[in-house]
Amino acid sequence: MDLQLRDAGVVLSGASGALGHAIARAFASEGARLVLLARKPAALESLVAEIITTGAPRPLALNCDLSSASSTDAAIEAAERALGAIDVLVLAAGAAQGGIFWDIDDAAWQRNLDAKLFGSIRSLRAVAPRMTARGRGRIVVIAGNSARLPEPRMLPGAVANAGLLAIVRGLAEELGPHG
Repeated sequence: MDLQLRDAGVVLSGASGALGHAIARAFASEGARLVLLARKPAALESLVAEIITTGAPRPLALNCDLSSASSTDAAIEAAERALGAIDVLVLAAGAAQGGIFWDIDDAAWQRNLDAKLFGSIRSLRAVAPRMTARGRGRIVVIAGNSARLPEPRMLPGAVANAGLLAIVRGLAEELGPHG
């Protein structure tokens, strides 16, 4: 299938997870130029090697801890330098703390919200103005179904996903007119 992504500059957060691997493979098969973000870029070595064997452009794996504003900003800056422009941003990072609500302490809530919700906010805040200035770009945010149907033992992730849905809806109105 040709999705007209050949040579598109794609940044993918959460690239080290199973979903991230699948997304990276799909973009690589379309000929996109990839920057893969993960807390442990060494975990991406086999994925990078696999993509290279397909003849797709060599992906760049970058260290990025989305829970850190400076790490996120540095990774987005490095990605843009490597790609020239970010045409597509895919936010697929995040894992959720499970447990009984009253047993999940503030630190666990903060870790979950920092990685998934605030990591996405930081990424969007860095990329959206660049796309708006160019008058084009695509943003894909992966939010779990728990945003609408929360599981009682997975509430931190559900809260983060619900926040993402609100942001996506609001940004669609804000960014849509700018391409």
